[in-house]
Amino acid sequence: MLPLAIVLNILTYFGGDTSCKPECDPDGSHTVKIFETLLTPLGTGHKIFADRFYTTKVLIEHLLQKKQYYVVPSISTERDFQQNSKI
Repeated sequence: MLPLAIVLNILTYFGGDTSCKPECDPDGSHTVKIFETLLTPLGTGHKIFADRFYTTKVLIEHLLQKKQYYVVPSISTERDFQQNSKI
């Protein structure tokens, strides 16, 4: 059985005129502003699925502070996976 997924909030991107919370990120990372706007009604511990276009270090650090999980699809070869999985 597949897990249940629900789309709760959608923000249509209109370029620079997109309405989002500018006070959420004083450093100017547009992705943090977008995600914070979309996640306002949620608590913590949710999984957020997005494409790699929105993935930034600033965003990941922000979501970790908010105790949110970020899932992004990864396309790589097995060789790349083995090299990158070594810590």
